[in-house]
Amino acid sequence: MKSFLLIITILFILPFLVHAQVIKISIAQFLGIETSNLTYEKILKNGGLFNVSFNVYNSGSIGYTARARLEILKNNDSLFIGWSEGQPLWPNSYGHYEIFWYPINLTEKLIAKIRIYYANEIKEFKPMNFEIKNYSSPIDSIKITYFKTYDDKIKIGLISDKDLKDVIIIPSDYPLGWIFEQKKIDNLSANKEKKVEIQYVPSIWEPIQVKINVIAENGKYFSSESFSMKKETSIFSRISHVMESILIMLKIRS
Repeated sequence: MKSFLLIITILFILPFLVHAQVIKISIAQFLGIETSNLTYEKILKNGGLFNVSFNVYNSGSIGYTARARLEILKNNDSLFIGWSEGQPLWPNSYGHYEIFWYPINLTEKLIAKIRIYYANEIKEFKPMNFEIKNYSSPIDSIKITYFKTYDDKIKIGLISDKDLKDVIIIPSDYPLGWIFEQKKIDNLSANKEKKVEIQYVPSIWEPIQVKINVIAENGKYFSSESFSMKKETSIFSRISHVMESILIMLKIRS
């Protein structure tokens, strides 16, 4: 009788035990971003670079790629727009950002604006006021040896007649709506060509002009040159194009 009662009790409780093991846990996704350690020089002297640096912290629950945009304004007129590299940030991770502008022949009071683009959202800093006190003519010792255009990047070659440190490559004068990343390389050895890739995102692709500015050692050395963007065609693309043309001709004849 005891065994019978025990079996009945187990059979009665078992459905509740099985049901209790099925627990659904849902965690709401949310976007979060925080910034810290914003630094920039309020007064530029002797033709130096304007350099803004800061940290970005992903305080949300999902990862995203974050990219910074710098705009320089004079009396509400835009003088320059530059972009940082895009950095993937997972939840609870940090990214360090630096973004540059090189003023040429300017002694002005200007305003800088920084925006961060992440997960189709925008975080904007308060406008930053700064002043360019004076300007020193840089030394032109850097040469751009070649320029090639691909679907999502350009490739350039750099050479200098002396060893240089802290070389910054700043694209400019491209259409609004395009993104051209800046690039920083630690050093450029004398008389040794350096190959550099720079990512870009066109709004709608078309052949355009872009200016490549190369600055080293905080503005002491400077070179600038404009290039026409014409995409390089690989041998595979050429073969595919020829094959498509042959197939079209065969269809027409048949």
